[in-house]
Amino acid sequence: MIECFIFFIRLLSLCWGQISFLQMTAGFFTWVVVMGENGFWPSRLLGIRKAWDAAAINDLEDSYGQEWVIENRFTLNNIYIFLSYIDLSTKKNT
Repeated sequence: MIECFIFFIRLLSLCWGQISFLQMTAGFFTWVVVMGENGFWPSRLLGIRKAWDAAAINDLEDSYGQEWVIENRFTLNNIYIFLSYIDLSTKKNT
């Protein structure tokens, strides 16, 4: 009986771990695609967080040379948050 319980706990943790890993990977992929479609390639995204959040920087340049002001950066960030919310709400309904 104890062996069945230990096997069940291990199986359950492996299943949830795999699901969590897949969701994390899908979220990261979605973030990279949304940012890439708007001009920020993955090579440009590394180390950009301080400049992205700084309100004093109104000329943050993307991979195509386009300058982004703070309002546009927050709009892009809100689009990603909205897509994540839709993803979470559809998972809750299924």
